[in-house]
Amino acid sequence: HHLVVDVDPVKDKSWGSAPLTSFLTDQVHLQEVTRGKVHPSNPHPLSRSEGIKRLKYAALVKLVETLKMDHCLVFCRTNFDCDNLEKHLNSL
Repeated sequence: HHLVVDVDPVKDKSWGSAPLTSFLTDQVHLQEVTRGKVHPSNPHPLSRSEGIKRLKYAALVKLVETLKMDHCLVFCRTNFDCDNLEKHLNSL
């Protein structure tokens, strides 16, 4: 089985309410985040990019909990992304 979930940071603004430290992203937008330029009400592509990264983590956790999965296979774009996802999941 497989699942495909649409993650839209424009429609789902919940990513802005979580503390910055609750998600280990690749920190590509770290300067913009610390300056307060990245938030759900900003339509800039950098905000959408950071929102997608955060929402993906939340969506995965919700799927795993909802479907009561005890194991699954997740593909990430980079090893760094996989390491960050592993750290996030182990921190829960």
